[in-house]
Amino acid sequence: MEYRVIDRKTLSWRIHGETEWHRESYRAFEIDKNLVFFGHIQSGTRPRKNVKIALDLTNGLTTCIESKMGNEYSANEISYTTFFGVAEMEGVKAPRYKRHDFTDELVGKGFSRTWGAMTSMHLYTTPHSATWTIYTDDQTLGMQWSAPCIYIKLREGVYIFDLHEEAGTTYETCIAINNKTMRVSGFEYHGDSTGVDLSVIGAIGRPVGCYDVKEYYSNCC
Repeated sequence: MEYRVIDRKTLSWRIHGETEWHRESYRAFEIDKNLVFFGHIQSGTRPRKNVKIALDLTNGLTTCIESKMGNEYSANEISYTTFFGVAEMEGVKAPRYKRHDFTDELVGKGFSRTWGAMTSMHLYTTPHSATWTIYTDDQTLGMQWSAPCIYIKLREGVYIFDLHEEAGTTYETCIAINNKTMRVSGFEYHGDSTGVDLSVIGAIGRPVGCYDVKEYYSNCC
């Protein structure tokens, strides 16, 4: 993909080889020094797609998660594909072979996170799934859900966590986690009878402990 950034909330994009540029609204976060996480809808696509992209301006590494409405089970569930690549731009020397990669470094860890008025607890239970619980109004723990997910390491202490809620609300939560600042920033993707929406989310986190489960999984990633 090729990009031209117009201002802090507007960019143009095109697939390599296209002649037409597509103007789009986007949102971006600097999740660590010189490490940007941004996302936008790809207007005009059918089914409707979006991308969430981590761009490291220090070493030229980039990761793209492309999501779209629909999978083999349901038209309103979400499917996504992960691409590991490099950025070719002035002032950044991209590596020839090195890339971001999947990781199991978060597996076994737990965090509580405050998302504005809501607090939840994330447990990274296996190399390919996670569990979360939403606190009730009196701050006791409520019902617990589990769903498939992926973990990607961007740099030391900084990760992408992407979770898709299957057979239910069908939300995709894609966040960049900075365990050095205990903050997360990212995007929530959802589609229903009212339309398709990519919204901004963020939270302040607190570690709630860990447990050793890696011994039960061989070749985690």
